[in-house]
Formats: sequence, C-alpha cells, structure tokens
Amino acid sequence: MSQFKILVADKIAREGLAPLTGDSRFELIERPGLKGEDLAAAIADVDAVLVRSATKITRDSLSRATKLKVIGRAGVGVDTIDVEAVGLVEQGELAGRSLEEVGEPIDLTFVVVDGQDVDLD
Repeated sequence: MSQFKILVADKIAREGLAPLTGDSRFELIERPGLKGEDLAAAIADVDAVLVRSATKITRDSLSRATKLKVIGRAGVGVDTIDVEAVGLVEQGELAGRSLEEVGEPIDLTFVVVDGQDVDLD
C-alpha cells in the first residue's frame, strides 16, 4: 500500500501533526514558505495540502495538482484558498485559534484516506 503524501505548506505545531506522524499510512513533506512555481511543483505530487494563514492556494498553485484530494486549513476561514479554483470547500465553525483547529483538516484527511463519504450538509 502506498503512503498518502501530505504537503505541510505552513508551520504547524508538532502536537498538531502528531496524529499524522504517528501513522505509517502518511508521508509528511514539510516545506513551509513555498510560493509560485515552487509551490505548484510541490503540490503536483501530493494527495493533500495543509496550510495555516501564510501560504496562498491559488489557481496557479493548483495547475499541476493531478493527485490532490484535500486542502486542509488549520485556522478560521478560507481567505488564503482560491475557493473558485478548488470548487468545493468544507469550512469549520471554529471561532478561536488553538491547537484544536488543526484537528479538522486532519480529520478530513483521515476520512478521505479511509474512503468514507464526507457529509458537507
């Protein structure tokens, strides 16, 4: 079984990534600070991208994303994600900034890996 490749494109606390780093199904590629062509190249070969607020996911950065299944945003809102380019976004109801925020995109990643349906209603 191949690993589910996840690009961690922003700085996310070790504690927040622990559920992924402790699971052999996932390969985390930590490359915070990428932009432009470098970001597009990194996204081209991954199944998921985790961001916070620094990395902008744009139409250009998604142009080569043939394997991408999930974009997880640790934090409130989707202002750093081009929602028109993505087509569909599940936005959480989190009000504050805490380590728990990382849980929602990670949970969504697990749902996709396990092949379960995501209820967006």
